[in-house]
Amino acid sequence: MKNKISNPDQAKTGGQDGSMYKEADMQWKVIAGALTIEGRIYMPDALRNQVISLFHDNCESGHFVALTPAELVSRDFYRLGLDTTVQKYVAGCKVCHQINAPRHPQCGANMPLPPPYNP
Repeated sequence: MKNKISNPDQAKTGGQDGSMYKEADMQWKVIAGALTIEGRIYMPDALRNQVISLFHDNCESGHFVALTPAELVSRDFYRLGLDTTVQKYVAGCKVCHQINAPRHPQCGANMPLPPPYNP
């Protein structure tokens, strides 16, 4: 059973693909008890971390840079600011910090400063 829901009160701009759109122009539907927009399931705040962890912590495709999980999540789920939310989740991932190699040159040896001649 599909029910169309119009949402004229919320006029948002700025799509995930960089295009400008109004959320009121997009079609909200209820499919099998889930609120969807343009075929993607709306992700509520309560399930945000669980959904992102399904894509990021996955053994087969997880713990990559922030763009890959964001792209995977946005294929099936919708949320305003999804890219930022995924980047924050990945930035706080302990496993990613342990396994990712540093990409900057190593610091030089520490050299002691000479003692001052005058007090």
